[in-house]
Amino acid sequence: MSLRKLAYLAIVASLTALIAFTTGCAPEEYEVNVQANPEEAGEVTSEGTYEEGEEVKVEAKSKEGYEFEGWYRDEEQVSQDQEYEFEIEDNKKLVANFIKKSHEEEYIRNRIEEELSNNWKMIKENLYSLMKDTVDDPKLSAFEISNINVKLSPNKKIGGECFRIRSCYVCFKWILQY
Repeated sequence: MSLRKLAYLAIVASLTALIAFTTGCAPEEYEVNVQANPEEAGEVTSEGTYEEGEEVKVEAKSKEGYEFEGWYRDEEQVSQDQEYEFEIEDNKKLVANFIKKSHEEEYIRNRIEEELSNNWKMIKENLYSLMKDTVDDPKLSAFEISNINVKLSPNKKIGGECFRIRSCYVCFKWILQY
């Protein structure tokens, strides 16, 4: 066999090996499984197969009467946001936990919104009155009012922090919860 034929065969063999190697190195694929807990409490999206390194965004939306609590993997919370973004590195099973809203909490929220829309201000006494309407003993409630001074005026200030009117419930919840 001539040297020229040997060189030609070596080049062809090298190219064949190179092509076989590069086509055999497809990116790893991973599964993302998502579920709502309890199932009837909300909807979750973005379950599927993704290539390694790909950005994945899962989303949870609560249904009426429920509130999103957080995303969990193996019973460990990985995010408190309804939209959770991550880079896929392995198979993931994510659970979106939802909690049932209490009627007491909804009642308080509605009363606060009503009071604010009528008067543009709420004082500590309004909150005490609200609590007495809600439960027999305010101390047994899920909310605490003692030791706070709350005044919401047209500039919407609470404890020196500014909030929009739509955020008001969140800040009251933050102030009132144990």
